[in-house]
Amino acid sequence: MSKRFPHDCSCCHFLGQHEEYDLYYCEVSPAPTVIARFGSEPHEYGSGMLFADLGVEPFLTAKKKAEEQGFLNPGLWKRIKNLWRKE
Repeated sequence: MSKRFPHDCSCCHFLGQHEEYDLYYCEVSPAPTVIARFGSEPHEYGSGMLFADLGVEPFLTAKKKAEEQGFLNPGLWKRIKNLWRKE
């Protein structure tokens, strides 16, 4: 499966597609995140692991793909969330 839209972050991992979105996992952020790109313009994307945790598509699918492909460790993400809650 190939990307439909250019994505210029060399640290993001292409995960595949969901409906009209190209999905990515980014590990460079202060915390891991998922990205759903829906166009070629720099602003045509959405991101946020919180949306995945709330079950919002296409972020939920991106998170599942990141876990399945070995980019995201579910236990690590739970520990990161717990650290944020303590602050």
